[in-house]
Amino acid sequence: MSTATDGTGSRQSVIVEHKRLRSLLGETRDALARRDGSSAARECVNELRAALEAHLEQEESLYYPTIWALRPSLKRPLMSLVSSHPGFRSRLDALAEALEVEDLERARAQFEELADSFDEHERAEEEMLRSLDEEISAVS
Repeated sequence: MSTATDGTGSRQSVIVEHKRLRSLLGETRDALARRDGSSAARECVNELRAALEAHLEQEESLYYPTIWALRPSLKRPLMSLVSSHPGFRSRLDALAEALEVEDLERARAQFEELADSFDEHERAEEEMLRSLDEEISAVS
């Protein structure tokens, strides 16, 4: 957290992580768009997988349990956010599998599903964190 009272540091940390993930998504999309890019795409997918897995793990073991403990009323939205994590992992697996057999068409489709669902997840998460920041600021 940036200070003991404002709570914005957590949200800023998540936003920075999301920007990094969006950048990796963009790089992966570019690699998948190249006709000869299956090797580059595999590298991008591996990097994206590692970064996304680290982010999801932080959400599951650090961010969400902390928020849940402090704001039990957010249990349902937090559970909804966590419930999307297996889908991200599954889409990454399907994407990697499609690249292994050099099915770029299927890989691109899997990627777009992943990117779209992650974008929705990001927006919901950032909105929840923004509302928490506003609540904390109103109390301070």
